[in-house]
Amino acid sequence: MAVGETLPVRDALLAMITAIRSGEMQQARGIGERCVIPLSLTSVDLAMGAKLCEGAESIVYRGTWAGHPVAIKKFRITSSADLDRFKSELTILSSLNHPAVVPLLGARAMPPDYMLVLPLAGGGNLRNALHERGWRPSWSQLLGMAAQMAAGMQHIHSIGVLHRDMKPANVLLLDHATGGGGSSNSKISGSAISSGKVDGGSGAGVGLPEGPEAGSPEEAGPRLRLQVADFGLAAREVDGAGEYDADSLMAGGKPTGGFYKRQMVGTLEYMAPELLLRTAPPSRASDVYAWAVTVNEMATGIVPFSDCTKDNPEVHTVLEMGYGRQELAAAVCAEGLRPLLPRRCPPGFSRLLLGCWEQDPARRPSFAQVLESLGRLVTEELAPWEAAEVAAGAGKREAGQEQVCGPGGAGDDGRV
Repeated sequence: MAVGETLPVRDALLAMITAIRSGEMQQARGIGERCVIPLSLTSVDLAMGAKLCEGAESIVYRGTWAGHPVAIKKFRITSSADLDRFKSELTILSSLNHPAVVPLLGARAMPPDYMLVLPLAGGGNLRNALHERGWRPSWSQLLGMAAQMAAGMQHIHSIGVLHRDMKPANVLLLDHATGGGGSSNSKISGSAISSGKVDGGSGAGVGLPEGPEAGSPEEAGPRLRLQVADFGLAAREVDGAGEYDADSLMAGGKPTGGFYKRQMVGTLEYMAPELLLRTAPPSRASDVYAWAVTVNEMATGIVPFSDCTKDNPEVHTVLEMGYGRQELAAAVCAEGLRPLLPRRCPPGFSRLLLGCWEQDPARRPSFAQVLESLGRLVTEELAPWEAAEVAAGAGKREAGQEQVCGPGGAGDDGRV
């Protein structure tokens, strides 16, 4: 290798592993320093701060690197399987390059500490925004954010990777989510959406915790940027040909706050029927299903299935009162149970989500088709639909009836 030449991540990682196994730690460090993404960062390079969050397999800290705020994901390595998971997440992250996907800044891929360094998101994650702060996006915001997520997922799929754990907790907001309302004057280009050229911004990795540490929320305006994150369960796509061997697809860690049982990997409320039945491997179609459940949660503000019971699927809570987790899985698979759609939404929105969570994965659209549908929604349907809703609301007010608004408006409990 020529002096000053940089190494691709995969080549550098393999060379580092060989050097480490031979006890050549200094050589391994030098290889990491020559990688296109630095792989041998040290405690001198990184200033570790307060703990942000903790999972079964890693702890995320606030930190600084070269004077910039970062999130440092420190892995618990107790077995070769743990090390394989770290290497898998590192190589997958390093292969991604899209404004709506969290970027990898650097790493430490040698003992004693194995860490990933990511930018720090200022707006927290989507789950906290929806369910801890009670934020509700306008329809224009929602469709723009849905398009960013779809564009990021399209890129992930384009390089042969499956996310396998799409949910609001794994969507980071680059801006504080403080806007909303029944309508919005934000301008979103339908052509930009349908082509997948949706700018998600850059510079977010792990969301800041809510509360005083996050700083004073700033008005982000109608346009909110986001990034798809957490590739702990992500895996290379498996060829659909041949018999499905569930054991061979168990690569990856446990879902963050999710469902982990035998060969099932994911978070139950966002898992497609074929994954719950274990009749098919994770696929692009199962990622599309999870995306639709996530977007519907954004529209309703309701955790999936938390508003139905066995006896009455339109009231109370599925996980605390009605369905147990096994019963919920059975209802999704055998009875076609799905989250409740918004009570008021553009017809094209409901059609899109219904298509995305079709029972048969072959009938679900690709993310390219999802982006085309979102583009048509923005270009052709949203403005006239919102105008009709405003007119209907004015008529109801004159008649003394309660107004029903959009997902971010008053009087909408999110249910059909």
